[in-house]
Amino acid sequence: MPTSVSRPRRSLLLLVSLAPLMANADAGLVLLAVPDIQRDLSMSLTEAHWVTNVYVVLAGGLQLLGGRLCDRYGARRLLLGSLAAFAVASTLCAAAPNATTLLSARAAQAVAAAVLVPAAMCVLLTVVAEEAERRRGLALWAACGGIGSVAGVLAGGLASSHLNWRWAFLLNVPLALAAFAAGGRLDVRDERRSRATSVDVPAALCLVGALLALVYALVGVADHGFGPVA
Repeated sequence: MPTSVSRPRRSLLLLVSLAPLMANADAGLVLLAVPDIQRDLSMSLTEAHWVTNVYVVLAGGLQLLGGRLCDRYGARRLLLGSLAAFAVASTLCAAAPNATTLLSARAAQAVAAAVLVPAAMCVLLTVVAEEAERRRGLALWAACGGIGSVAGVLAGGLASSHLNWRWAFLLNVPLALAAFAAGGRLDVRDERRSRATSVDVPAALCLVGALLALVYALVGVADHGFGPVA
């Protein structure tokens, strides 16, 4: 009996650890590789910065929407789907032949991360009934997110220095597959709330659009200054 209890707990802890770790680490994985990406894909400096900017804005701006989608369609279903999408998008980023493909795959990665993080938290709250266990799980969830922010920069720097910038994206794939396997073993009833649960997609898109416009304007200052563009 203890074995049957410990296996789901280990799978849950692995899942809770890897989801925010991957999502936060990916923001910094390519930070030190931007000059190499710019050179290899013949990107301008502004375009190269969007490899990081588009991920941060979309992953952060869409997480509230991701949480609402989990309420409506089921956290476990969206967790497994976002993990698979994250692995595929990471592979496409690593194989990108040009700037357009890279930025598109990077945006897909960010959307997957925006669903992945709240879905992992929802699964945790569903599986763990005891209040003390929940607190420990949420503390682990938050700690791994913080560790990921630092570890991503270090891992990406090592990968781009000793291998190639494309390996910075490939580091995500085995982690996502491990989390997918762990999530698949969890016995979670994927309960969905009423179909009447509101999912305000236009508001989320307006928020993200405003953030993208703001970042675009700030990035453009480096090239054009604060005056009118000739």
